[in-house]
Amino acid sequence: MADGEPSRRRDQAETVRDEAVERACSQLQAHGSVSAEQRAVVEELADRLLERLLPLSLALRQ
Repeated sequence: MADGEPSRRRDQAETVRDEAVERACSQLQAHGSVSAEQRAVVEELADRLLERLLPLSLALRQ
């Protein structure tokens, strides 16, 4: 694996996470308002998933 690949993979994963959070919040907004607390819950879920899945993804690439 190239030296910068883990960093690039993390950047890509964070971009995917951010897009997914925006999409989820937009879908929730379409069914009513989304509070700051609800958005924070969605963001926290996305962060936890990223932290659990990214190491697995990097390990599979080695």
